[in-house]
Amino acid sequence: SWITEAENYTIHPQRDWFEPGAFAQGSLPWTNLLPRPTEMLEERYIPAAELVAFGTGICCKNPPKTAFEENNFIRDFALYELPSIHYCSTLLETRCTEDSISFALPAAEGNGYSAVLLDLGQLDWLPGTAEMQVKTDENEVILDLAYLHYVSGNKISFASNPSKDCLVTPGARFHLRQGNNDISSFQISGTRWVSLILRGNTASVSITFRWRSAVSPIHIKGNFQCSDPVFNDIYAISVHTQRCCSMDAFVDTPWREQSQWWGDARVQAKNVFFLSGDTSLLEQGIRSIAGQPGPEGLLFANAPTKACGPILPDYCLTWIHTLYDLYFQTGKLDLFKEYKAQAELILAYFERTRGEDGLLRYDKRFWLFEDWSTLPKRNTPAFLNLLYYYTRTFYKKLLDSAGFAAESAKMQSELERDKQLLIHGFLDEKQGLFVPEVNEKGEQTGIPSVHDQVLALLCDLCPEQKKNMLEKRIIPCLKGELNPDVAQPSSFWATYLLQAAEKEGLIQESLAYLKKGWEPMIATGTAWEHFVEPRYAAASVCHAWSGHPVYHLPELFFGVHQNTPGWETLEITPRFLIETALFTFPLPDGLLKCGWNGHDFHLELPAGTNLVLYLPGETLNLDGPAALDKKI
Repeated sequence: SWITEAENYTIHPQRDWFEPGAFAQGSLPWTNLLPRPTEMLEERYIPAAELVAFGTGICCKNPPKTAFEENNFIRDFALYELPSIHYCSTLLETRCTEDSISFALPAAEGNGYSAVLLDLGQLDWLPGTAEMQVKTDENEVILDLAYLHYVSGNKISFASNPSKDCLVTPGARFHLRQGNNDISSFQISGTRWVSLILRGNTASVSITFRWRSAVSPIHIKGNFQCSDPVFNDIYAISVHTQRCCSMDAFVDTPWREQSQWWGDARVQAKNVFFLSGDTSLLEQGIRSIAGQPGPEGLLFANAPTKACGPILPDYCLTWIHTLYDLYFQTGKLDLFKEYKAQAELILAYFERTRGEDGLLRYDKRFWLFEDWSTLPKRNTPAFLNLLYYYTRTFYKKLLDSAGFAAESAKMQSELERDKQLLIHGFLDEKQGLFVPEVNEKGEQTGIPSVHDQVLALLCDLCPEQKKNMLEKRIIPCLKGELNPDVAQPSSFWATYLLQAAEKEGLIQESLAYLKKGWEPMIATGTAWEHFVEPRYAAASVCHAWSGHPVYHLPELFFGVHQNTPGWETLEITPRFLIETALFTFPLPDGLLKCGWNGHDFHLELPAGTNLVLYLPGETLNLDGPAALDKKI
């Protein structure tokens, strides 16, 4: 009836271990129903790569006999039953087909359970749902599934408290009947590892398991390959991570949360630009974020959500920036015009936070995220002020392109004023660096961070201090030589560091930074939320905000720069730092292919595109369609 009732239908309260309360149709997160703006999810069967562990243990209590009278069985298993597990040295015999794996779990002894751990495959698993055929000779047998994002040593692993916040482990429970049970689950989960836990059986139980994927059909056309296998692997895990984090929306992780945080989404959108050129998930996300207005003209940082906490002023600026990203990718201004009024509400909020010195003050009512780093979040933060300036430089370009000449002129005047405010407020003349904070006394304070120098470089704020910023912060950060007291980018915010470094010609330093930071991630097959492997089954090891090598590797090796909206003109500056490199990129009118093998250089340019190609000793101007073969 929640489908057929026109309004005011409420969902009955859940069990007390779930968030209590009843939520009415028409309240957050589901304020409206719209025609689906994206393709249906791509579904296919993925066989488990292998059964990697089998063990038995003791149940902590008699399992419930009636469906839906459950406690948090995943938490109870992790805390009270898993410690008793004994892993058997001999694995169960399995039978595999092209889309399933079959095995038999033996009878439990006394008040015991049997458990297996299935690996869906390092670069094969995708978010989806479980399907099983289970045959048992008795009633009241219970089969639990635990979806694990990370395990250590092919052993079932959980966080210390797998029911708390981001430490939660998803799972499912099935009450079996005597005979054949055909089981399909429909709650999509992003997991590489699935643990099956069987309890209450006094005889062997036969199980056939298969996984039905459910992800956005990205239609990958772009590709990157080179003669360095480490870079190839980094690119492969980044692409795989992006596939796993593209569902009905961009999600930060497909496992514990599946929330469309907009800082993540901006990185993911550019990943998809380089893989397929598709903008549908970005467009849908812009709309879904805008569809949840918050206080002070701000927007929720993630969508869909019913929570009132995640309002991040800096992510509101990111939302404005994605209006520009969409325009620059497509050349279309429709969404900017549609949401220009919302963007102005956000900008007006920031204007209200200025202090007497004209700088933006920290607003303690909201979560200033910035980055997972030690940046100050109080008083007058340099990061927030610099990000506000940076975002408005792109907003001005939107105003220019859309014909808002008077507003653009006003914005230009404000930017010129704010440039002087930023330099006066945050630039330490002695160090030649931007400090991270102006304290409550109006004094510059704190150790200059990498972030603030990156934003200053991207904004071209102090060209005369560029040498200091590069030599004291950017280059040492890329080389891993900075004192740990200096705030440095996470694997997410590193995309802005690499953008600035590429702009300043630090190509080899950037490639070394990518290799050092992302090579350890190859072992898990996905990009991590942080640079440090979590080593417990809670933190996300599949987080596409760290998947930006998808576009940074082609940008660094090929010097790909888009010059005009819609990719009508671009430039390529191949950097012949490696024996072989190949790059395929989806442009609006076809595929651009570029690469070299030793001294042989090849390029194919589709119609509708102008390319400036910088080769050693010569510059070529090409209009597509065109093809080029040269000796370098």
